[in-house]
Amino acid sequence: MEVIEYYGTGRRKTSTARVYLRPGKGEINVNHREF
Repeated sequence: MEVIEYYGTGRRKTSTARVYLRPGKGEINVNHREF
């Protein structure tokens, strides 16, 4: 079974944020912590 994954990058000044969206339970985690 193929897993669908979406990836996005956001930048502002010298900062960078990377986001991965995967199917799951709907939990939101930031730096391995629940948000």
